[in-house]
Amino acid sequence: MFYQIYQKKFSTQLFAIILAVAVLWFPIIFADIPPVIGEHDSIFFQLFKNLNVYLLTFIVLGLISIQSIFIRYVTVANNLQRYSDLTTTFLYVLFMGSLTLYLNIHKGLFLNFIILLFFNRLFALYDDEKNAEKWFALSVLVGIASLFHQGNLLLLLLVGLSLITYRVYSIRIWIVSLLGVLSILIIFVFYLFWTNQLQTELEAQTYFISNFRLNFSHLFQFSTLPIFIVTIIASLAIAFSIMYYMDDYNIATRKRLTFILYHIIILWFSIIIFSQNSILYLFQLFVPISIGLGRILTKSYKNWLKKVLLLFLILSIVAERIYYFS
Repeated sequence: MFYQIYQKKFSTQLFAIILAVAVLWFPIIFADIPPVIGEHDSIFFQLFKNLNVYLLTFIVLGLISIQSIFIRYVTVANNLQRYSDLTTTFLYVLFMGSLTLYLNIHKGLFLNFIILLFFNRLFALYDDEKNAEKWFALSVLVGIASLFHQGNLLLLLLVGLSLITYRVYSIRIWIVSLLGVLSILIIFVFYLFWTNQLQTELEAQTYFISNFRLNFSHLFQFSTLPIFIVTIIASLAIAFSIMYYMDDYNIATRKRLTFILYHIIILWFSIIIFSQNSILYLFQLFVPISIGLGRILTKSYKNWLKKVLLLFLILSIVAERIYYFS
């Protein structure tokens, strides 16, 4: 019943999103939820530690609002969502507000801007796939994402798969795509050298490699387990839907949905390999899952599937909130 009411009008959908933001981020002010910032995070993130809760809340809500507008722009501009439909935006808000401990400032909140910009540029390449400068710009975004965590270099795999999907076999473009990432890494190394932090960074990377181990404790805590299960179900539903209904889409939509599926697979691989930073990749996963799931909810002919998927997501958030405040 809720879904039928939600779908009726654009204004109803917008009200549902605003209400979801208010309800989901309400605990920031009253539950003393601090920013998730590590000791070794950059000076930029350290600045948020000393801000009062009201200013932090304003910043977080501002970032979520901008991302909600951006994800809507990406989906509508690339024909993955109707202009009058806000389902993808609604899902993204629900996912981003699903974990109480991460309602405040955290890395994933900023990294998702890079991921959204990456998808927007990748989708737009359909009409200009031989443009080397655009591939360079795309790989620069991969380099910037890798500054948040080195595991994001796996996005290069998505760039490579995208080149193959677009049937771009020019050696020059492939090399240019690598140079974009390398340019960012070289600038970063030069910055570390200039600020006398290079040795510290090398020691940190050596420590990371020598102490590498699989650790899924973050995901299997009850506070994260419900949304973790929902993302698994959503990923499988998206994969099945894309493969089953592939012939119903035009060529551009097929390729864009294929990129979504590729990214979901790469992120699950990242969650397994870089399990100690699994939450960061889980938040990245909310971008392609929201886009893919939004497509299913608006295009699927199976009404029961729409209701079940949305019900699972809402119940997982309710269960997490009850557990957190109990």
